[in-house]
Amino acid sequence: MTAEQVIAAASVVSALAIIVLIWQAVLSRMQVRVAQEEARAAQEQIRIGQEQARAAQEQIRVAQEQVLAAQEQIRVAQGQAREQIAEARDDHERSRREKAVDLLLEWAKSAEEAGADARRFWEILSEDQMRKLYHFKDDDAEPEIRVDLTHKSLLTRALSTYPGPKPGFKEVSSRLVLDRDAALYIRWNFIKYVNLTEAVVSAWIHNIADRKMIHEQFKFFYGESGYKLVSNFTKATENACPSMAAFVAQMYRKSAEERQRAAEEYNIKSDIEYGKMGIRGLSNGPEVFPNRNTRT
Repeated sequence: MTAEQVIAAASVVSALAIIVLIWQAVLSRMQVRVAQEEARAAQEQIRIGQEQARAAQEQIRVAQEQVLAAQEQIRVAQGQAREQIAEARDDHERSRREKAVDLLLEWAKSAEEAGADARRFWEILSEDQMRKLYHFKDDDAEPEIRVDLTHKSLLTRALSTYPGPKPGFKEVSSRLVLDRDAALYIRWNFIKYVNLTEAVVSAWIHNIADRKMIHEQFKFFYGESGYKLVSNFTKATENACPSMAAFVAQMYRKSAEERQRAAEEYNIKSDIEYGKMGIRGLSNGPEVFPNRNTRT
């Protein structure tokens, strides 16, 4: 190979090398451009993601404000509901008190002194006497209601407004015997009293009137005499006054529980006092607490 051929071959090789370098440079620039475009695309995606995140945060903020607004509405509604319930309760209680007042006024107007005295007279009657007097009719013979002479003043008061011949009873063998018409009069007064009282107490049974006011008005039913009267009358009349019977039973039970609590309180106080004095045996309590236990 001649020198000229060698030079020509070297020129070709150099040209090829230059072409390769140029191609590599072109490829590098193309790769840089692609990488830049991908970077820009990635940045755009990041920007879009950031905008979406901001939008989501705005939605969350709006939702939180809506939740707070809803909670405030609920709070206001609950307050209004409580006020309405309180007003309704107050109206209901006021209505019950007004109903109790109306019933008791009507009872007080109609249950005159004669009715109260008739009730006191019925308290001294036995169950059998109550049965006779309750079932006594206009065309029946005399009911033969006899009571002790010691009840003369009571019987006189019960017959104070009796329109018939006074006194309305006679003394027979140291006993007071009711005249026929006087017996009808006392029966009528007491039945009227019972019917009025039954009407009032039925409102207590069904809780449509103020119970406390009715309790206070009919305290005389709390004791032994009131319980015995209604108990005997219920038996004698085959439960002619169911509301009164239920009322008196509960009031008497309540009264007995209060007496028992008072007795227990007395026992505790007594134990403390006697313990301070160093005395083991306890004497019986006062007569108001007859059921007090005695310990040694």
